[in-house]
Amino acid sequence: MTEKRTSSARALLGFTLAELLIVTGIVSILVAVSIPIMSGQVQKAKEVRAKAEARILCMALWMYLHDLDEQDIHPESWELMMDLGGSFRDLGENPLENYLDGEISEDVSIYSVYYSDTLESYEGILCEIGGIEVEALISGKTEIVNP
Repeated sequence: MTEKRTSSARALLGFTLAELLIVTGIVSILVAVSIPIMSGQVQKAKEVRAKAEARILCMALWMYLHDLDEQDIHPESWELMMDLGGSFRDLGENPLENYLDGEISEDVSIYSVYYSDTLESYEGILCEIGGIEVEALISGKTEIVNP
């Protein structure tokens, strides 16, 4: 009977110091290994978001230009860049606002609008989204510039 009391008394005491130290060590190692992995994933997620928003912005500009029949706007006419330049949310009337439907984050700037060599058709944009420079072409190619 003494054995039963001893084992049940030990069960009430909990874990030993050695067991707690081992578990704490294992958890610390797992956390130390996962932090760099997670930070890399966060950067990849930001880049994916920037590419997706650049595609949306590129298509919105294409729809805007298509509605204008691309006749009134050429690279020499910087009116479009003046209308779109800088942050989208800082402008009172943004011509792309109707095409974006709130899908673009607050920190977007268009740097350049690309046209074909003959200046007849729109090809894409160079923009900055969340501090990441992205080139998006109407062909669907989207890439990070200066990662």
